[in-house]
Amino acid sequence: MVSTIVWGTGNIGRAAIRAVAAHPALTLAAVLVHDPGKAGLDAGELAGLGRRLGVAATTDVDAVLGAAPRAVVYAASGDLRPNEALEDVVKAVRAGAVVVTPSLYALYDHRNAPPEVREPLLKAVAEGGGSLFASGVDPGWANDVLPLLVSGLAATVDSVRCQEIFDYSTYDQPDSVRYLVGMGQPMDYEPPDAGAGRPIDGVGRPDQADGPRAGRRARRDP
Repeated sequence: MVSTIVWGTGNIGRAAIRAVAAHPALTLAAVLVHDPGKAGLDAGELAGLGRRLGVAATTDVDAVLGAAPRAVVYAASGDLRPNEALEDVVKAVRAGAVVVTPSLYALYDHRNAPPEVREPLLKAVAEGGGSLFASGVDPGWANDVLPLLVSGLAATVDSVRCQEIFDYSTYDQPDSVRYLVGMGQPMDYEPPDAGAGRPIDGVGRPDQADGPRAGRRARRDP
């Protein structure tokens, strides 16, 4: 059994707890939370399973990583706290864990990631022997995997265009929807995602149309 940590209990974290609990080769070793109000609550309760899993949530990062988990699902938000998210992931990788996360956009295309993001992680890998896989649904699966899968139905491909249509009224992440993207704000509100450089960082420049960042837009489920 692979001892697995779920770090964060938002939209992705709750789904991760349910997935780990259902997988026969994984065992949920701990759940890390930032909110002291969630500390001590059972993971099954936090994930909405309707049953207890016997794993109490904790805020003690050092104790959890000190137990040398083999895998970490890092589901804490990186939208509004990218530096803190990077520091957390570096700690987990340095502890020797295989880390999976959708939180670090810059590492979706790790070869072009800024040195200040890439280098601390490479150092952590060298020191602790852990590893990192950064991806998500969008960006990630919907932009990278699905178009290739669908293109297999065609004899020739002239172009691939991806369009996202989503009902954000049911998206349980107000910080991202209202403040990062700007939905529901006055017309003169300037959301961070529309700031200088952000569209290019997320989608890529025209001269990168055939590169690994083509068609990517910065969004994720925290």
